[in-house]
Amino acid sequence: MSRLITIFPLILITTLFLSACSSDQEKKVNHFEKGVAYFEKGEFKSARLEFKNALRIDVKYIKALEYYGKTSLELGDARGAFFAYVKVAELDPGNLEAQLKLATFYWLGRKYQDSRKAIDTILMKEPTNIDALLLHAGLLEQEGNLFDAEAVFEKVIELDGNETRAYLGLSRVLAGQGKIDEAEKSLKEAVHIDPTDEKPRLALFEFYLNEKKFDMAEAELKEAVTADPKNSDLHIALGNFYFSRQNSEAAETTYLRAIDISPENTRPYMVIAGFYDSIGSSDKVLAMYQKALELKPDDVRIILAIAGYHLKKNELDQADKYVTEVLQKRPHHFSMRLLKAELLTKRKDFDQAIGLLDQLIKEEPRSARANYLNGFAHISMREFKIAKEYISRAIELSPRYAKARLLLAEIYIREREFEWAQKESQKVLDVLPDDYQAKMILGNTYLYQ
Repeated sequence: MSRLITIFPLILITTLFLSACSSDQEKKVNHFEKGVAYFEKGEFKSARLEFKNALRIDVKYIKALEYYGKTSLELGDARGAFFAYVKVAELDPGNLEAQLKLATFYWLGRKYQDSRKAIDTILMKEPTNIDALLLHAGLLEQEGNLFDAEAVFEKVIELDGNETRAYLGLSRVLAGQGKIDEAEKSLKEAVHIDPTDEKPRLALFEFYLNEKKFDMAEAELKEAVTADPKNSDLHIALGNFYFSRQNSEAAETTYLRAIDISPENTRPYMVIAGFYDSIGSSDKVLAMYQKALELKPDDVRIILAIAGYHLKKNELDQADKYVTEVLQKRPHHFSMRLLKAELLTKRKDFDQAIGLLDQLIKEEPRSARANYLNGFAHISMREFKIAKEYISRAIELSPRYAKARLLLAEIYIREREFEWAQKESQKVLDVLPDDYQAKMILGNTYLYQ
């Protein structure tokens, strides 16, 4: 009897444990299946919540992790997707989809060695995996191994003669080798595969622009518009071309056409707002931004553009209103905090601006703008040595950063290093030959000598 009394609680505990396990298994599968249903309907926020609930029950649930990664990408959360795929790859190193996603993330983050490692893992198992081969060719191209990259792109074309990405990549490396006619031929092949695909046509358009064949560039873009007349992005590209050729009237007409085609799309409004800003039609800028904001009231990119425009016009209270509104909801938003730092410098609150910028640079050391603004703030504090370090770093990160080069030139003038000031201002003029400030600084270097 006493033996039965001892055994009974053990049976009860075991039964309860198995029942709990079964219940957890059912719950996680139920959450996962609900998440998949939401995902297929395009309800990505609800989907991700379900996948997160499944992972709370089982952190090693690979299917839920995979879908969490996919859903995060759909929601524009690259960071969340990255960590999901890292976990998948840890649990299942042979998961080629996860390895491919990681290879792409590492490539975009300039972690080329990590990208290569993931690519090698894929190609060892699937030597003909086209996505991995294209990434491999891209790595070779980035390293300057143009002939090896050419061979890999050609291999992809042998595997799939309709893979336009390979023709586009092949064109780039051929152009890099000076084989201009062959590069053009490769682009034309890509266009021929699918005349309605905008990417090859835009690549051919860019090719003709680089070769200064402007009539051919315009003709190619017009053909793209004819092939896909409802594509507002193509009209925007054509408008940009006209603007670059200093034909503002044609540019405006084309941008407005893009709005007519896609009145619910915010991008044409944002582009034409930038256009109006460039030509000095300030009365129309905010009107276009506001129309975009009416379509997407919570779009931080639009709010950021509006706040930035107010800041540019020295309308500091209006800018502050938008910045504060966003940071109350999203206190860690990097770009808005960067704009706040710029606002603080405009208000001459340099100590607070520098404190914020130091934090931002710690979070994102490769932000050229954060380094530039920190340099600017230190100049205002007359801390020229520190300022020079930050501005030099901004130029290192973004060699075409004209404002940073001109600020560095002004520091060189203060230090009576006129030759260096001339070099920096001349580098700006090489890219922007009509830049008034660069001309002034260059003139001053000769005046002070």
